[in-house]
Amino acid sequence: MFNIEKEKLFKFALILQAITSGIVLTLYAYLGKFTRLLADDYYHSALLHTGKGIIELSVEKYLHVSNRYTNMFLFAFGDWIGIHWFSAILIILWVVGLNWLLIESNKLLGGKISKLALFSISALLIFLSILQAPNRYQTIYWISGMVTYFSPIVFFTYILAGIFAFLRKQRSKIALLFAALLSVFAMFFIGGLSETVGALHIAILFLIMFAFWLFGKEYDRQSVLILFGAALLGGFISLGFMAFTPANAIRSDAPPIEILIFLRRLIIFPYEFIIDTLKTLPLPSFFTVIIGYLIANEISIARGRKIFRWALALIPLLIFVLIAASFAPSAYALSFPDERVRFPARVVMTSGLFAFGAFFALIFAREKESILPTLLLVAASLYPLRGAWQAYQTIPEFQTYADAWDTREAYILSKKESGMMNISLPPLDGMGGVKEFDIEAKHWVNQAAAQYYGVDAISVHSTSLDYEE
Repeated sequence: MFNIEKEKLFKFALILQAITSGIVLTLYAYLGKFTRLLADDYYHSALLHTGKGIIELSVEKYLHVSNRYTNMFLFAFGDWIGIHWFSAILIILWVVGLNWLLIESNKLLGGKISKLALFSISALLIFLSILQAPNRYQTIYWISGMVTYFSPIVFFTYILAGIFAFLRKQRSKIALLFAALLSVFAMFFIGGLSETVGALHIAILFLIMFAFWLFGKEYDRQSVLILFGAALLGGFISLGFMAFTPANAIRSDAPPIEILIFLRRLIIFPYEFIIDTLKTLPLPSFFTVIIGYLIANEISIARGRKIFRWALALIPLLIFVLIAASFAPSAYALSFPDERVRFPARVVMTSGLFAFGAFFALIFAREKESILPTLLLVAASLYPLRGAWQAYQTIPEFQTYADAWDTREAYILSKKESGMMNISLPPLDGMGGVKEFDIEAKHWVNQAAAQYYGVDAISVHSTSLDYEE
């Protein structure tokens, strides 16, 4: 009787965790309602209204502007649905995709975890990743940052889940060939969104394929090799495309970095990121480990297995390696990654801390009659409400900025309609550290905005804060 009540309490904790995580994710999605164009967004949106086809625009951009060759497709999608819906759609897709990935992973490992637990974990990991984003606005709400560093993570969960689902069942050779071709194309497409996330995805695929090779003897090794090899091929082709575009020479004429400096950065940068995370985000980091421990402690899986010990020992190394992979393009081309560039590393760190807590429980915790761990899990399930309250408090700031942006756009369009093609505006504070209009009309942001609005020049006057009547 006591065990039944304990089981019901655990189920209640998972439902509560899913609800509280869902509340904060809903607020994060709602804040996307106030998304407006900023900086690079004007340039991309202006291109979309030139009348050229999306493929032609992508080719021109790849040859003359940027090595990222597929992001115009997502900008076009955002322009079609309305940019204020983009954040919400990606968050929803991420929840669905990560939940599917965990379900398929669970089936591959024997299906010991309930779907409710997997959904709760999915929502929780996404909440914790967004909560701790180095720059949430630039990553989740600024279209240029969202397309580059957020969307590839979302899409990758579907690729992995699809591969896992395929491997669970016997398929024909034709189906295997089709799946392999689809994997190549999918990885090539999302790889073209960001070399940062592309490098991370390649590292993840290598590690998973290696794990299958060592421990997945019950699965057809030929299928494993073909599918993961195809995905890796697509990833490497995308990196090659971005490495050898003529646009790289246009953007930078710096000589190649010395290999020793590059390797040194690959060690120092992840180390600094991990230490900074533990110093600046101690509470979320500690919570992530504890919640992983408490959930795994209640799951009926054989305890103390040798493979769990190996996993626990390797998790810190895997976290370091994957973060280093995501930092590699920045370490080679520039320096320490910008805040938005560090978001993929944040997802890795969050997932790794959760896994560390979970495997610790699977090794050292023993199934007992005590109801205390379950009660602690119920209490811990309320933690996302703290993030929900913080998100709720930012609504006025987002609303104020969106209203000010709308007022400015209405003013620009009214002046254009009256025949004025050189427009001067009062200053407007930006959001999330993204560059706003400059005083000088020749600044690249101003020029991109002028192209977007179809006027000759836009500048900002530094004295008056009011619009002319």
